[in-house]
Amino acid sequence: MKRAILLLVWVLCGCASELSQQSRDLLKQGTDFALTRDRGILFGEECGGGAIEFRAKSFEGSALTSGGILPSYKWLSDQRKLFIISLPAGEYQIPYLETFEGHTLDLKPAYRVVVSPGKATYIGALYPSWFFHATRDEEKACRSEWRRAIMTLCARKINMIGSNECWDVYVLDRASVAVDGLKEAFPNVDLSNYASGIPK
Repeated sequence: MKRAILLLVWVLCGCASELSQQSRDLLKQGTDFALTRDRGILFGEECGGGAIEFRAKSFEGSALTSGGILPSYKWLSDQRKLFIISLPAGEYQIPYLETFEGHTLDLKPAYRVVVSPGKATYIGALYPSWFFHATRDEEKACRSEWRRAIMTLCARKINMIGSNECWDVYVLDRASVAVDGLKEAFPNVDLSNYASGIPK
C-alpha cells in the first residue's frame, strides 16, 4: 500500500513537472501553440517574492497533490513578478501563496480560475499583506497598491498556539501592466484579446 501511495505521488509530481515544461515550450513557440482548441493561457501578477503554483481542481482535497504546476515568470523587481502559463482547458486553483523564505499560507478557500480553450485569461494581481526580506522601497511599492483592491482573499497560517490567523491577500486589476510586461518576455504570445477571469 505504501509503495502504491509513493508511486502515485511520484506520478502526480512528474505530470506536474511535465506540464510546467510543456507550458514554457509552447509559450516560446507563440500564440498558435499556447492557445489551441483544447488549451488556454492564464496570466497575472504577484507581489511578495514567493512562488505561485496551479493545481487541477480534480485533485482538490487530496494529500497527494504536492506536485503543483509552476508558471513562467517575468520579474519586475525583487518582489514583484508577472506570471504566465499555458494549460489544458479546465478548472484550476491556486491553493496557497509562498513567502520569500519558502513558508506557505493556505488560501481559504483556494483561488479558483478557469482555463478557457483558445483564450488568454487575466486572473489578477495578488498582493499579500505580509513582507519578508523586502526592502523598504519594495514594501512601499506593494502597499501603495492595496487601496486599489477589487477583492480580498484570506490566507491562513497556523500560529504557535494552534489558532487560525487570516492574512489578507488583495486582488487588483493591473491587466495593462501584465500585458505590456509579458510582451517583452514572450514577444511571440499575443495577449491583446485577453478575457478577465477575476471572480466577481
